[in-house]
Amino acid sequence: MLSYAVTGYYILRVSGECVADYLELCRKNGWDYCDFTFQSDGSANMCMRSTTAKRAVSAAAEACIPIDIVRIGGLPKILLGLFRRPGLWIGGILAICLLFLSSRFVWDVRVSGNTRLTEREVEMALRTCGFGVGSYLGEFKADRTENRVLMHQKEIAWISVNMKGTVAYVQIRETASPKENTNLTPANVVADVGGQIVRVELSRGNVVTVAGKWVDKGDLLISGIYGGEQSGIRYTHAEGRVYARVVEEISIAIPLSYERKTYATEKEDIFCEKYMIFFENYIKFSKKTFNSEKSCDIIKRVSVPFSKTGADLPIALETRWYVPYTVTTEKRTYAEAEALAYLELSQKIGSLPGGAEVLSKTITTTLGEDTYFLTCTLECIRDIAKEQTFEVLP
Repeated sequence: MLSYAVTGYYILRVSGECVADYLELCRKNGWDYCDFTFQSDGSANMCMRSTTAKRAVSAAAEACIPIDIVRIGGLPKILLGLFRRPGLWIGGILAICLLFLSSRFVWDVRVSGNTRLTEREVEMALRTCGFGVGSYLGEFKADRTENRVLMHQKEIAWISVNMKGTVAYVQIRETASPKENTNLTPANVVADVGGQIVRVELSRGNVVTVAGKWVDKGDLLISGIYGGEQSGIRYTHAEGRVYARVVEEISIAIPLSYERKTYATEKEDIFCEKYMIFFENYIKFSKKTFNSEKSCDIIKRVSVPFSKTGADLPIALETRWYVPYTVTTEKRTYAEAEALAYLELSQKIGSLPGGAEVLSKTITTTLGEDTYFLTCTLECIRDIAKEQTFEVLP
C-alpha cells in the first residue's frame, strides 16, 4: 500500500451486477488491485494505482461496465493540490526563509540594573542609537552601541550589551542621583489658608506663632532665619506641621440632564479587525476596513503566541473590536442627583490636605432649573503648613 501512496491511487466502485465482468477485464489485462471489499448495497470497492486505474476506467467505459471514482489520493494528488494553492507552498518557503534569517536579527531586548529609568526608556535610548528589536546583527558592534548610548542618555553611567543568540542582554548602571540637601535651601513655612492655630509640631526652624492666634493666608508660621547680631544670622530649611481650625467652602453642582452611551449588542453590528505584529510592523489579516460614520469605541486585545513556553518571539496578534454606540440625553431624578452630590462631597472632604478632622458642617441644597446644587460649610482642623523657599542675598 505504501507504493500506491507514493505513485498515487484511485478508489473505484463497481455495481454489484457488473463485478464479475470487471474482475474478468482486470484478469485479461493483468491489472493489479488491492483492498477489494463488498459494500452493503452489493457494489464492490477496490484500490488501483493511478496509471492502471485510468486505463481501467477507459476500458470499462468501452465494455459498458459502469464504474465510479470514489476517491483519488497519494503523493501526486497532494503535490497537485499544493501547486493549485500557491499560498501554501509560498508560505512554506517564506517560513523556511524566516527561520533562516531570524538568527541574523535581534528578537528581544532584556534590561537589568535599572532603578530610576524604566525598561522602556532604556530600550528607546538604544533604538535612538540604532539598536533594538529587528536590528541586523551583521552590523552590530557592542562597543560602538554602548558609547552612543552613554553620549545620548546622561542618566546612564555604564552599559553592557551582550548577545546570546537573538536575545540582547543589556546591563546598565545609572548615574548617581544627588539628593537635594534641603538643609541648604532656605525656606519658611507659611499658611496656605487662614484659620486659628491649634498646635505646632516643629521639625526645624524658628516658630513665630502660638496656639489660639488667628492667621491669614500667606502669614509666616515657622521662620527659616534664626540667630542675631552677636551670634550671626543663619538660615535653614524650616519644616513642621501647623494645625489650625479652618472653615472650608465646598460647592457641588450635579446636572439633571446627562448624556448616556448605548452600545450595540448585535454581533453583526460589531466590526472586528485582526493584525499580526511582526517586529513592530502591523500586517492586516482582515479583508475589510472599518469605515463606518457611526461613533464607536475601540477595544484592543494583544496576545503573544508561545509566551507560556518561554520563547520570546517578536510576533504578537492584535484584535480590534469597533463597538458602535448612540448617545441619548437622560434625566436624573432628584434622589439620584442628591446621592451623587453627597458622594462627591465625601470624596472632596477625604481629599482635603493635611488630614482634616471634621468638627462641624452645614449643608444647604438648591434645585435649579436643570441642576442640583449643594453647598457645604465645613469647620475642621487640618495642617495648613506650606513651605516657601527664599533667596539669600550675598
